[in-house]
Amino acid sequence: MSVSYKTAAAFAVIWGAFSLASAANAQESTYTQLNEETCESLYIHEEGSSTQIGSRCAGQDGWWLYRQADDHGEWTAYSQGDAMPEDLQYGGYTGNFGNYHTVVEWRRDDAGQAFATIHRYYSMDFGSGEPVRQSVLVVTALRPDGEPESCHVGYVMASQIEDANVQARLMADEMAPHIDCEGHRPFRIDAEIPSVYQLISLQH
Repeated sequence: MSVSYKTAAAFAVIWGAFSLASAANAQESTYTQLNEETCESLYIHEEGSSTQIGSRCAGQDGWWLYRQADDHGEWTAYSQGDAMPEDLQYGGYTGNFGNYHTVVEWRRDDAGQAFATIHRYYSMDFGSGEPVRQSVLVVTALRPDGEPESCHVGYVMASQIEDANVQARLMADEMAPHIDCEGHRPFRIDAEIPSVYQLISLQH
């Protein structure tokens, strides 16, 4: 796996953070639902047979989950502002024709502030020649007042590893606080590299 200078520097910071971690700084999760009560439509654009739908859903600590969906899948970004961000990220980087689950997991620090989310994305993989449905946990870092305000930390291929939820929380807790969202290339946990600790050790 090749990484940029920024990514390598981020790994160094993350690795150093492991030695400072303690049980006193344990994180916890809270959850929000995506439904008619928590989400509102922002626009519907139709062009020929294609339809693009924009919406936003209430999160926690003043955060909104902004969503844009079309025939190919969903793009999302988190913001504490009132306008659709320009830096939406595609959930289907790991597959095609997908959509997000209706539950968002928010990771909170010891002060109770949300610093990352985990959101399951379903998509289709055509690598074998036949469509295979796959599940991916998308880990996103939150950056209040940042540019951008959120970015994908990485993808945990839940269809390939047994402890996907554990690995996604590790990625959120140990990596999300330290990465530089500007220009960050998302990490990937899969059958080849099945744990966050292994991923970090390979770059140390």
